[in-house]
Amino acid sequence: MPAPHLAGVLMLLALAPVAWVVDLLVMGWLTTPVVLVVSFWEGRLLRERRRNDSG
Repeated sequence: MPAPHLAGVLMLLALAPVAWVVDLLVMGWLTTPVVLVVSFWEGRLLRERRRNDSG
């Protein structure tokens, strides 16, 4: 599993206890930054990999 995905899973697991006491809408707000962090991190890694392959 790629590092950004593993980090995302760990961040979501850290939010699991909060899920029992907040609304579904609040969980959506809390999970959105996790997904954004993982996607930006993954995008950065892919751009670096393409740059290294072409250069």
